[in-house]
Amino acid sequence: MWDMLGLGLKSQAQGEINNLNDTRSELENYDLGDRFRGFITGVSQEDVQKKARELLEKKINSISKPDQGTITESLSGTGIDATGLNIREGETQEAYDTRLSGLKNRGAANLRNLGIEGYDPSQVTANMGTSEIMRLGTTQQTTNKNTEKAEAKTEQLRQEGIVADREESGKTERAKIRADDRAAQREDNNLTRELAILSGDREMAIQQMNADLADKRMDYDRETRRMDKRSAAIAQLMSGLGSLGGAFSL
Repeated sequence: MWDMLGLGLKSQAQGEINNLNDTRSELENYDLGDRFRGFITGVSQEDVQKKARELLEKKINSISKPDQGTITESLSGTGIDATGLNIREGETQEAYDTRLSGLKNRGAANLRNLGIEGYDPSQVTANMGTSEIMRLGTTQQTTNKNTEKAEAKTEQLRQEGIVADREESGKTERAKIRADDRAAQREDNNLTRELAILSGDREMAIQQMNADLADKRMDYDRETRRMDKRSAAIAQLMSGLGSLGGAFSL
């Protein structure tokens, strides 16, 4: 019945929310009229006070739900406790807002650091503040830069080594080519000398053959002249014999 008349416990508590003190522990202004109303409805000051506190805390927690979700997600993997984010008993609204704000800032710093290669959120401890978390990221960035420089130097040295190896290989190849060229030249010179020798031997052989041929020609000529003389002598002898025979026949 009292609920229908707007005098139930919940209705009375909602009407008294603004009368709660900062810690929601008691009503600051519960006057005679309030007491009379409680007497008529059978609802005590303590009941109204407790219900008003519950309603206000529920409202505060409901409003802060988005921030609580952001905090929980942004601090995941760290050593910071992201549970129990509702307003605490006896905690003022101002203190609660400050606590959530601090957690949000630390979460934002952690999210920023997550974009840094090599960053490990587990390094974040429960008592670390925003600046300390950010310092972890800065330290990791410095480490990354030093690593990049070292890797770049290593790569540079490796590339220089490759170039040096190529140059050395080129020198070796060029030296081999020069050696091959010299060997080929020596072979050409040897062939030239051998051809010259062979050519000289041929010329000498030809000359010897010509000399032999000349000797044979001379021998032939001498033999021919000798035969001619013999033939002439025989002819003369026969002629003489013919003349002698003619003389005997007379």
